[in-house]
Amino acid sequence: MSGIEIIQGLPVMKMPALLLLIPLVIFLAGYLASWFRENIAGFLFILWYVAVVVIAAVVPAIGGDGYAFLWAMPGLTVLVQGIFYLNWLYRLKPG
Repeated sequence: MSGIEIIQGLPVMKMPALLLLIPLVIFLAGYLASWFRENIAGFLFILWYVAVVVIAAVVPAIGGDGYAFLWAMPGLTVLVQGIFYLNWLYRLKPG
């Protein structure tokens, strides 16, 4: 297995695979927050998109050979969803 090393019987992920857990945690937090607090979910979804783009651009094992934008394209829907959450929040805000 190329992405996993065995240390004393326990699988340990290498750095690029570990970096992909950061956007996963941010996305899950945004998903859970979307049920109760749209403003927090909007910010978390935008932060998720920024994290995906930065990780794909910086880590060559993930977005190498100039394909970092391909990692970010499917996330555009989540970015738009975050923008819609914030837009909806500020439209409902009186005054």
